[in-house]
Amino acid sequence: MEYPGVAVGVVITHPTENGILLGKRIGLLGNGQYAIPGGKVDFGEIPFATVIREIKEETNLDLRNIYFTGKITNDYFPEPGKHYITLYYIAEAINPSELKLSEAERKKVESWDWYEPEKLPKPMWMHTGMLIDSMVEFDKNRGLTKWIFKTPDIDGVS
Repeated sequence: MEYPGVAVGVVITHPTENGILLGKRIGLLGNGQYAIPGGKVDFGEIPFATVIREIKEETNLDLRNIYFTGKITNDYFPEPGKHYITLYYIAEAINPSELKLSEAERKKVESWDWYEPEKLPKPMWMHTGMLIDSMVEFDKNRGLTKWIFKTPDIDGVS
């Protein structure tokens, strides 16, 4: 019997700018679409450890303030025969100036870059767009768009 794999997706914020990290995908799934970084949970690994490992492998970034968002998606791709349950986290980059595209990632991502809420690239990869839309708020009093991160870990609200 086959079972879905477990994966993580991470919204990474810049520590001093109003941006999040997105990569332009290349390859079979989501070619030309923008997505947050993430990856598969290894056997015996806890998802929190996956977040730290995958982000370091893919982007060379170290993280702090890592929180589970409470958001989970069921990602089924019948054509290549892939199925994942994805858990979404938010975190802050500690070393944004050390961002780089790893050799292994060059087959999956064309580039990584920081984007502000008003300047998000399109098209977005599946659930990345919905996730990000749920994290953007317009402050009518100040005319600013900002990221909001409501998570069960922080405020008990998903």
